[in-house]
Amino acid sequence: MVQPETLKKLVADAGVGLLAGIGQRFLDFCERCSGHFRRRTRTVEASARHYVRGLLQAETKNMERMEEAIPEADHQASHHILSESAWPKRAVLDQVAQDANRLLGGHTDSSCPTSTCPATRDGE
Repeated sequence: MVQPETLKKLVADAGVGLLAGIGQRFLDFCERCSGHFRRRTRTVEASARHYVRGLLQAETKNMERMEEAIPEADHQASHHILSESAWPKRAVLDQVAQDANRLLGGHTDSSCPTSTCPATRDGE
């Protein structure tokens, strides 16, 4: 349950409503996580951003529908980031948990139930 003061803060954002500034908040989120998707010789930041945008925008959460919703997304690159790329899944989940706690935590009745991470591979 979102605490009343958190909801007021979200609604007051730019004085326009709950969705005001959502694009900038998405970009800020991507920036906070971007370092997790960079390695010495390669970056998969763009694929990660496309994947999250697809999850948010596509009606059906499969790669083909997500690629339709995000024209610049690449099906092969999205598949690679989930199945082959060596990014620190635990660090990304920790970052999301920190963000959620900052916005919703700190109360005795706060919780953030999650389902199994779709990026988790067998044995990890």
